[in-house]
Amino acid sequence: MKKTAPVFALLLAALFAIALLAGCAADGEDGRPGGQAVGGNGGTGGQEEPQDPQTGGGTETERPLDWEEDGVLRILSIGNSFSDDMMEYVWQIADSLGVEEISLGNLYIGGCSLDTHANNAATDAAAYEYRTNTAGRWTTAYNVRMGEAVAAQDWDFISFQQQSGNSGLAGSYARLGELLDYVRSIAGTAQFVWHMTWAYQQNSTHAEFSNYGRSQTAMYESIVAAVRSEVLAQPEISAVIPSGTAIQNARTSFVGDTLTRDGYHLSLGLGRYIAGLTLVRALTGLPVSDAPYRPADVARDEAVMAAEAAEAAVASPFAVTPSNYPV
Repeated sequence: MKKTAPVFALLLAALFAIALLAGCAADGEDGRPGGQAVGGNGGTGGQEEPQDPQTGGGTETERPLDWEEDGVLRILSIGNSFSDDMMEYVWQIADSLGVEEISLGNLYIGGCSLDTHANNAATDAAAYEYRTNTAGRWTTAYNVRMGEAVAAQDWDFISFQQQSGNSGLAGSYARLGELLDYVRSIAGTAQFVWHMTWAYQQNSTHAEFSNYGRSQTAMYESIVAAVRSEVLAQPEISAVIPSGTAIQNARTSFVGDTLTRDGYHLSLGLGRYIAGLTLVRALTGLPVSDAPYRPADVARDEAVMAAEAAEAAVASPFAVTPSNYPV
């Protein structure tokens, strides 16, 4: 009988230790319910390995994004009419997916190349139309300097791109690093991303289509090669928006090679919608197959195909994925 008390005390101590361990497993070591990893987005509780930006392989990334901290998504593009095409529906798409506040900017000069952007940065030229959108409508200011737009907000993402005719010519990217350095001197912690544009329609009459033997396939493959060799070599570039691959994916569907309005600019409805879906998917990680918004002139079956093209492009940014909605 004298041994009963010590045994009972040991039993109580063991039960108490088990209860403490269970509590730690439920709350996580950092005090987050369910053991969510620091910087993660929930799910399995640990941050997944990042996707290889050159192959699109591996598991899908769930990385912490600054815009999620305050619920405001801020994106600035430094481009031309092709960035106009990409950005047109981004506000509506992101809003329909539940992003609380969206602020977009686009520094526009028609046909602007990386060299011209770099020159404008070096000379502080008041050369841009600055398009902004904070409530679903675009407004334009004129004679704006690049530095003014970069400093206007605490941007989450700033995108860059090459002029379309040069987009597949690796030698035309020589001043990209200079441009990135200038913008970084103003932009603080914004993530720099690259907008990989699309190949021309096969029947395009654009003069610079001759750079690629007037072949859509050759142009697309040259764009991919230039981005992989010249853009991914820049450590400042953290992601690629593969609009060009999304458009090429969609061209394998029932809509065919009909996604431009003049042989090179995207069609005002479906083409621009595909590019916008691709941007939202690439930068936010939100599944665009869930997006309720579609432009009025985009049919429901076209919207389903568009989301498929965008999702596949982000998963495999440098290779065409044939559509499950073929001709």
